[in-house]
Amino acid sequence: MDKIVAKKQILILVGILVLMLVAFFMLVWKPQSERIADLGNQRTAEEAKVQTAKATLTMLEEKKKSAASVEADLVRIKKQMPTDAELPDLINQLQDIADDAGVGLISIKPGTLAAKGDFSELQVNLTVEGSYVSLIDFLRRVETAQRMFKTSTIDLKVKQYPDLTMSTALSAFVMGSGESSATVPAKAATTGTTISQNVTTGK
Repeated sequence: MDKIVAKKQILILVGILVLMLVAFFMLVWKPQSERIADLGNQRTAEEAKVQTAKATLTMLEEKKKSAASVEADLVRIKKQMPTDAELPDLINQLQDIADDAGVGLISIKPGTLAAKGDFSELQVNLTVEGSYVSLIDFLRRVETAQRMFKTSTIDLKVKQYPDLTMSTALSAFVMGSGESSATVPAKAATTGTTISQNVTTGK
């Protein structure tokens, strides 16, 4: 009799333990596991958002650098080939080049703007005086100037050795048809340079 009662007690205890395990699984372990899995999914999603944000930031930084480079190129091109003849600035540049090369800028005679499709070409006839070395330096500086110039013709004459007189035809370039006023720059006006101002737009 006592053995039967003991077995019943053991079975009851086993049942209670099973119920406790089931309750623990259903009420504690399973919800916690689901929560942990949900937190893991949230973490994965947030990490993906962070990676996307980093990639977007990198792309924006690259675009910013690219935009700055494009803007710098645009500024350089505008200086090389402005949208109008900008005669005062052109004359000042040539005067500065002559001063830096150590030659005397005797005369400047702008010609007619000739349309060449998307741009126009302005011929400028110059007369300068100086030594052979200084005249070569002048031509080199013209070719590497901020404004784009092209030397078309050169005519050298001996003034009084070693000084030479050089007449040269340069071409400056303008984006589009380009028109400009012909106001004498103060710098050129005070250096005694003869300036013929007859810039017109070629048709």
